[in-house]
Amino acid sequence: MSDEPAEAKEDLSSLNLEETASEWERILESSPNNSHALVELSLCYGRMRRSDEAIRLARQAVESAPEYAPAHTALGVELFLRDENDEAESELRRASELDPELAAAYFPLAQVLADQGDCNEGDEMLARAREVAGEDPAQLAQGWYVEQYINLARGDFDEAEQCIHEALELEGANPRIAALAYANLGSIQARRRQYLPAIDNLEKALQLNPYLCGASWRLGQLYLIQKRYSDALAALQEASRDPRVVTPRLHYALGLAHGKLGDTERSRKHYQEALSSGLTGRYSLAARRALIWSQAGVRWIAYVLAGCLGAWLAVTRLPTPTVVFLAVLIVLFAAYRWWTGRA
Repeated sequence: MSDEPAEAKEDLSSLNLEETASEWERILESSPNNSHALVELSLCYGRMRRSDEAIRLARQAVESAPEYAPAHTALGVELFLRDENDEAESELRRASELDPELAAAYFPLAQVLADQGDCNEGDEMLARAREVAGEDPAQLAQGWYVEQYINLARGDFDEAEQCIHEALELEGANPRIAALAYANLGSIQARRRQYLPAIDNLEKALQLNPYLCGASWRLGQLYLIQKRYSDALAALQEASRDPRVVTPRLHYALGLAHGKLGDTERSRKHYQEALSSGLTGRYSLAARRALIWSQAGVRWIAYVLAGCLGAWLAVTRLPTPTVVFLAVLIVLFAAYRWWTGRA
């Protein structure tokens, strides 16, 4: 079992991350090579999405105490969160070799294996984790969360949702896992276009753990769909704190939110950043259209042309088929603007 102090477990479980990090920082000021403090601070930083610092501390812990299993676990966990799965697997297997009773190594190892497509061995690692974890409620919750992760990797969303509900039954024992479970439940519901319950669950996740930037990103997208543009902008800006979440799509969404709120300058900046960083598909077309439409004078020219066309139609009294054809074109253009605007 983990040799993490009881008071540290309580702080991490209740997500008092800033306070817990400050305590470990004070310890390291007087004892900079304390491997246990390095590991605990690395875990705090990782959960606060300070990934570079978390990796640095975990590597320092491994170097100072190469036979200390929690150091390899902390490094493996953070590498996994950065999708560096080969090295993550190596570190987590090393941790399980050094301490075969360390459930904290088996849980993330099961997730790494699922990400690599080996869900069957992931099941074996999960079974081993549960065996050594015993009946500790916090670790039972983590077991359900990892099982839903493996089910998601298999594409079995219904079974994954059942596991999430099992984890949430133990919310009080492990709020950190509960936050992740609410976030994943919201994502599953969003895939099913159940937008309102998805928003509720993503909001619950962020109330428990405001550092879940991936949840902020998904919530921002749903706020855009619901035309809650101020809320969308706040959520998307929160998501941008984590470099791992900053993608062309995030810049596109920020451009859309700023544009809907009338901030043309910031909107254009994010659209340009999205395009320069590789935005593709219909989002690329929508961003280019928005950049053109937001240029000074373009809308006035469009309005003048539309007015001239209307006057011309009124004067010339075009035959009905021509008027119908032009009306259809206008409807199609309006539908296109609605579709690109809701993305």
